[in-house]
Amino acid sequence: MRAALTLIGIINLLLAGPAVAEPLSFRGLSASSKSSEVRKIFPNAQRKNICRAGVDFFKTSDGEMLCEELFVDNYALNGLTFKASFLFNPDGTLRHVSLLKQFGAYGKNGQGVPATAINSAFISLADLISSKYGQEVADPPGAFMRLGPVGGKREWQPGRGTKWQHGGDRIALSADAIEKSAAPGLYVGSVQIFYSFAKKGEFDRF
Repeated sequence: MRAALTLIGIINLLLAGPAVAEPLSFRGLSASSKSSEVRKIFPNAQRKNICRAGVDFFKTSDGEMLCEELFVDNYALNGLTFKASFLFNPDGTLRHVSLLKQFGAYGKNGQGVPATAINSAFISLADLISSKYGQEVADPPGAFMRLGPVGGKREWQPGRGTKWQHGGDRIALSADAIEKSAAPGLYVGSVQIFYSFAKKGEFDRF
């Protein structure tokens, strides 16, 4: 009887404990990865400084980021070609990975695409992400309603359920477009997958 009670107590403790999510990764890169590790996986990655000369950091709503980022022009995923960008924390660790696919081209002579091309890519990528990370978050902040035939946003927080929580690892998928005035029914737009890695180092401050 005592053994049974002990076993029940252990089970209750396990059930009551916090669920630990597997850390997010992108091609083996994680929140602790540095630019040198990114370049090992992507040897053709190029450096880009997005700030004016003499400035090393810039501020965002999510804190400071390094001005120097890495990018890869042709990253193939799900039959599409994306521009991959890698953004870093002030200590040099990886903070964000952006995969951006542009559809059509701006300008008078730029070609547009049907709305179905952008929407199909968006839905296909959402299915692909869900197949790996499970169900998406319900009603994440910042989600927007589609105002036209193209647009939407979805979000995942791996290992932490579908009720939105602040911080932590997350993936956002978004699509938007504008109709070309010179070619009604054709659009210029983009689909983006945006990986955000949790600020693991901040845990040590508590």
